[in-house]
Amino acid sequence: MLNFTNFLLISYTAWKGFLKSGRGAVVCNTNDAVDLFRITYTTITGKKILPDETLNIHFVTKVRLTDCLSEWILHQKKITQILTAVDTYNPQKEIILFIKFNSSVEVNILQNLVISPPECYQYVCRRQEEFFPYLL
Repeated sequence: MLNFTNFLLISYTAWKGFLKSGRGAVVCNTNDAVDLFRITYTTITGKKILPDETLNIHFVTKVRLTDCLSEWILHQKKITQILTAVDTYNPQKEIILFIKFNSSVEVNILQNLVISPPECYQYVCRRQEEFFPYLL
């Protein structure tokens, strides 16, 4: 289950990566299955919050994404579709998210977000002590 804290970190990573390197995607390596349609909201207090699932979140630039996709996905048609999505998504309002679970990869375009990636980035930066163990 993807909790609100993890969503903030994914969105923060997406915007930080875009600002630093341009277009790309967020990759989450997880040990637990993630259901994007069941996001639980965690109350953020002054204490550190541990996510419900173990996530390793990082940003992959479009240039490096081609190599990653070749490793993960065998069909060139699918790679072309994903790279087209990377070229056309709106990084201020959308996130391209890959979730790697064991040997499978799920591709998502998160749209119509309640909190935009720039807003999440600002929020996490203001409250970095709460997110410190998870920030890149």
